Amino acid sequence: MSNTDNSSVPMDDESEVGNENATTKSTKVGDKRKSEYWNHFWDFRDPVTKKIVQVKCKYCEKMLTGNTNNGTSSLKKHLGACSKYPPNVDKKQKLISVYKSPESDATIVSNWKFDETACRLGLARMVIVDEQPFSIVEREGFRYFCSVVVPQFHIPSRFTVARDVKNIFVCESGKLKKLIGCLKSRVSLTTDCWTSIQNFNYLCLTAHFIDDNWKLHKRILNFQLMDSHKGKEIGKVVEACILKWEIEDRLFSLTVDNASSNDVAVGYLKTHFHDKLVLEGSFFHMRCACHVLNLIVKDGLSSVKSSIARIRAAVRYVRSSPSRAKLFAHSSMLVKVSCKGSVCLDVATRWNSTFLMLETALKFEKAFNRFAEDDPDFSRELKDGVPTQEDWVNAKVLSLCLKLFYESTKKMSGSLYVTTNLYFHEVLEVLSCLIEWENSTNMDIRIMGRQMREKFDKYYGDLGKTNIMMLVAVVLDPRYKLRFLKYSFKKLYPNDFAKVDVICDNLYDNVQKLFNHYDAIIASSSSKNNRNINVANVDNGSENLSSSNSEQMKKFYDDFDEEESDFIVEKSELDYYLEEARERRVEGEMFDILGW
Repeated sequence: MSNTDNSSVPMDDESEVGNENATTKSTKVGDKRKSEYWNHFWDFRDPVTKKIVQVKCKYCEKMLTGNTNNGTSSLKKHLGACSKYPPNVDKKQKLISVYKSPESDATIVSNWKFDETACRLGLARMVIVDEQPFSIVEREGFRYFCSVVVPQFHIPSRFTVARDVKNIFVCESGKLKKLIGCLKSRVSLTTDCWTSIQNFNYLCLTAHFIDDNWKLHKRILNFQLMDSHKGKEIGKVVEACILKWEIEDRLFSLTVDNASSNDVAVGYLKTHFHDKLVLEGSFFHMRCACHVLNLIVKDGLSSVKSSIARIRAAVRYVRSSPSRAKLFAHSSMLVKVSCKGSVCLDVATRWNSTFLMLETALKFEKAFNRFAEDDPDFSRELKDGVPTQEDWVNAKVLSLCLKLFYESTKKMSGSLYVTTNLYFHEVLEVLSCLIEWENSTNMDIRIMGRQMREKFDKYYGDLGKTNIMMLVAVVLDPRYKLRFLKYSFKKLYPNDFAKVDVICDNLYDNVQKLFNHYDAIIASSSSKNNRNINVANVDNGSENLSSSNSEQMKKFYDDFDEEESDFIVEKSELDYYLEEARERRVEGEMFDILGW
């Protein structure tokens, strides 16, 4: 590790103290003073004899008598007592450190003192958070920075950093395992599978759960290498992860993309964890709503692909060289485009990036028209021609259509708030827009709407057959409850109220089953506690039964309770909840359902 002495850094000249004619700063070349202490002082020489008569501390600016013949003991003594000498500041003055806790968003203020272990831990966390290579510690710039900021820190090797990162992983995994192990709630899992450019298959398993303080958590459990994307292979990998984290007794649901291999994987897991799942796994399999929306959009975009292709080619041309980008910026200025920045190119296979490209390109429509006049090669090089007026009209309508899916996907993929209760409302909004597009006067939009509706009906055509838990979430939202779903289904099936009754009755039965499942768990836990209390108090209770007619009176009251119960229909907490007035719904307000 290279250490750089502060004295080697150029410093601004200080104003002279005293008679300028009597003393001047030394500029003598070839001075043979060898002691390091002279580096911390400016010396002042007699203008005649050229000998040092005074020295000035570079830190506190105190003037001292100085003479090379008298040694450096006085200089050494002063540095030892100087309050502004950096090493003394480190020893005597506590520094305030302000930073964000790595485990929460809380800001921590504390007294700082050098700690080798803390520095190594901080370095390892930096490598993790910023996705830096372990070899960063070998780079010259990083080593120089550390030597200036914390010269006491001994920079570890890349192998040591790798070990520190692994130790953090083991420590954090232990904390997470302990947290999940203490939960009273269940855990929902999501999977994501992909193939890297090196042709390796990976699976990411993420856990979602609510802790005992009603705080939502999203934690990545595993990045797992797989042999293939076959259903049974995926099932085995997920099973191994579940057993490793010891959460087989806490599973609630598994959300996967819509693919046949995932159906096989879910079936494999349901077979192996059948007796540990809620209601025997009836609602274990969840289809990713965002993935379904993605499939719907992809089918619809094919109808207007020619307009998208011409706009994409125009954007690519503008971004293909600095000179073209500069000329386009000039054209934008001439037509007074107020939008800052420039156009962005999409990834053809990702519709959300296509939406962002169209949204940005529309702001520069006039600039593209002017650019066609300013650059004669623009029209010649675009094989399918420059964007036409019809293309821009299609882009405007398409942008509005895609914005709906973009916002819905964004809302339903959030991780800082509960999304299950939003699902039904987003599906209703998408359906409403698809019906409107099917009746559009624009032929392309009408075709797009029909294609999207066909795909929509494939997955959501019968909302009564969707995973019932997505509807239960609406029932448990105090702003809507079961009444809203009944109202919605009547609007969806205006000519088939019998079907609406079947759907709602089935929904209520499942909500009741779920309530009974958890009620039995709570009752079982309470009975254990009561049994312990009764055993502890059995002796005290026997002493209180002193009256001879106690048993007779007890029977008298018990008979009354039994006779009266024939006329009373007991209601569960669920029934009271469903009958209570709904919470007021405020448009645009983010409702904290966990806080409620």
